[in-house]
Amino acid sequence: MLSNRALSALNATVFIAAKGHQHPPTTRELSAALGLSVSSLHGMLKLLDDHGIVRSFRGAEKRYEIKADPATTTAWDVVQIFDDPHPPVAQNAKEKETASYEYESTYCELLKDFLASQKISDQIAEIKSSSSSMAVAWA
Repeated sequence: MLSNRALSALNATVFIAAKGHQHPPTTRELSAALGLSVSSLHGMLKLLDDHGIVRSFRGAEKRYEIKADPATTTAWDVVQIFDDPHPPVAQNAKEKETASYEYESTYCELLKDFLASQKISDQIAEIKSSSSSMAVAWA
């Protein structure tokens, strides 16, 4: 399961990328579009900036634009900044043989593979071709 923070980061990344370099959103615009407080966005956007996903710059207000290439950046690239959905580490051989360990391990691998196959640019195209709100790209 992905955390709300990771899902919000994916939505923010898609929103910023969809706005393009001509219309980089402000923190307040992101807040309104995603339904998140400005204070919760600051930390998340800082991490995205630190990892080269987005870039911030100042004008009259702080704005954000996509830095990473949306055609090659995947949902996994964003999620792994916030969550660590790696298979659990078994404490002993007996634990590794349990059904729950196997289930969780398989789930983590499937989730990682799925997220790694989802390009940010595909999400932008899907949103623009449907009547979906930008804020629910990864709901």
